[in-house]
Amino acid sequence: IGMDKLRTKRLAAAVAVPTADFVVLRTAADLDVALARLGLPMIVKPATQGSSVGMSRVEKAAELRGAWLAATQHDPLAFAESWITGGEYTVAILQGKALPSIRIETPRAFYDYEAKYLRDDTKYHCPSGLSAPAEQHLASLALAAFDACGAEGWGRADFMMDKTNRPLLL
Repeated sequence: IGMDKLRTKRLAAAVAVPTADFVVLRTAADLDVALARLGLPMIVKPATQGSSVGMSRVEKAAELRGAWLAATQHDPLAFAESWITGGEYTVAILQGKALPSIRIETPRAFYDYEAKYLRDDTKYHCPSGLSAPAEQHLASLALAAFDACGAEGWGRADFMMDKTNRPLLL
C-alpha cells in the first residue's frame, strides 16, 4: 500500500498525518481543476511509482498536460500536488521504531531520479538539524503513516516541510 501514493495519502489523512493538497487527474478536465485549486507551481506524479519516476514540476499552465501525460506513461492514474517549498526529510522505520531523520539537500528543482541515482551532488544530513521536539514530532508522524498503511518490519516515510515548517507526508 505504501507504494501507492494516493492510497497512502488517504490513509495518512485518516490518522491525522498531514499531506499536501492534491487533485486526482483522471481526465483532461481535471487539469483545470488542479490549476484552480492548487495554483502554480505544482508537481505531477504517477500514483504508484517510486524513486520519483514519472514526476514533473509544473511551473506554467501550458506544461500541465505534458506532465500529466508523462505521469500516465508509468501509471494510468496520476495526481497533481501543491508544490512544497522547504526542507526534505526521510525517516527510516525499523521494527516499530523511527530512526533519526535524514535531511536531503539537492541543487536540482526536486529530489528526482537523477538526483537520487545519477548525480553525486545531493547531500544527506544526519543528524538532520531538527530540534528535539520537531524530531520527535516527525518520528510520530512517520510511525503513524507506516502503521496506517499496515506496514511492518522496515520502511521509510518521506516528508517536506511547508513554509511554516509543518511536515507534509510525501
